[in-house]
Amino acid sequence: MHLRQIHDGEGGLTGGVLMVDDVTDVALAEERLREETERRQDEARTRDAERLHALRRMAGGTAHDFNNILGAILGYVNLAIESINDGRDDGSIPADTAESLIDDLAQVVKGGERAQGLTQQLLAFGRREVNQPTALDMNALLRDCETSLRAAAGPGTVLRLDLGTGLPTVKADAAQLTQVLHNLVRNSAEAMPEGGAVTVTTSAQDDRVAVEVRDTGTGMGSDVLERCCEPFFSTKSTTGTVGLGLSTAHGIVSQAGGQLTIESRVGQGTTVTFTLPAMAGATPAVPPPKAAQQDPAGGETLLLVDDEEAVLQVTARILSGAGYRVLTAPDAGEALRLLERHGGEVAALVTDVVMPGMNGRQLARIAAGRRPGLCIVFVSGYAESLFDDQGNNLEPGSTILAKPFDREKLVSTVRTALGAGVSSS
Repeated sequence: MHLRQIHDGEGGLTGGVLMVDDVTDVALAEERLREETERRQDEARTRDAERLHALRRMAGGTAHDFNNILGAILGYVNLAIESINDGRDDGSIPADTAESLIDDLAQVVKGGERAQGLTQQLLAFGRREVNQPTALDMNALLRDCETSLRAAAGPGTVLRLDLGTGLPTVKADAAQLTQVLHNLVRNSAEAMPEGGAVTVTTSAQDDRVAVEVRDTGTGMGSDVLERCCEPFFSTKSTTGTVGLGLSTAHGIVSQAGGQLTIESRVGQGTTVTFTLPAMAGATPAVPPPKAAQQDPAGGETLLLVDDEEAVLQVTARILSGAGYRVLTAPDAGEALRLLERHGGEVAALVTDVVMPGMNGRQLARIAAGRRPGLCIVFVSGYAESLFDDQGNNLEPGSTILAKPFDREKLVSTVRTALGAGVSSS
């Protein structure tokens, strides 16, 4: 509606003109345009989510299988190194030959460890990395890793921490969140080849904790922004784990129940924000005291279960070499038969989780029912198989050994689990 006043020559009001326009068609057209725009945006977000989900499934599954292969390779290489060392000590292998063989095998180990690091990043992107979520103070975590973050930023970058007050506690894996922060800070520094500033800000947003990493770098165009969280997508020409920084961060944050968003414009820098759900009334957990280590040659009997033959055999040899008596089973059915025959002798069940037929968790429940107090050690590279939707361990009191693992980690985990079982009983 439009009203126009009419005045006389002396400025007095003498009347007016009222015009009424029917804009129904215009309003409906604008509403249809708005709905169509929102529909297209929703479809684009759905396509992006489906693409990332498919990439996560492929990356996580491939990394899990590749981890088993690498674990067997590195396990046998380490056994070979031990045998060569023994031969050098007893004189059956000349010292110079042994040294040359060990140097060559050390290069194999080095390459295998680099490959394992790559698979761990793919597992993180696929939200399948085994983690240990605890109650965390985000500000305290940032203060603890400030020195390493400055090192990741490099000498030409200024790192600023702007930590908010009154932040609630979050539940996440501290090591993984530290990795996220390092990846984001490093990415920001690489986007500022001539130097600049990276600002890390924390704040409380309703029932979430937000962490913002903002830089003054070159920024990204819309075409790059749409794909920047895909693994191995990168505009850089460097070598190594190119393109896994943002994808790994995205996977870790998603696995912790959070969200990661990116805002960027060419020439105006980039802002990466991730939010994590707050824990109501929680306080950061105090690490439990370390259990006293048992004698490595205690001679306990272990029941080892894994459907991967190579992994089963190399793990059995490592544990046997550490002084344990090891019974091996390729599946849950054979494990239960061995437990029936040797139940009174078995001190611990060391089982893979993802197995065909009956999985490791189902096996553990049946075994614990038949043998109360049996020590359980789960071995897995899949996080979903060990935790519920809230990130809680589904078998309280059990021990988790994440793949890949080396000899020391395997032996110390089993020894600690047995020691905890003895002390609790």
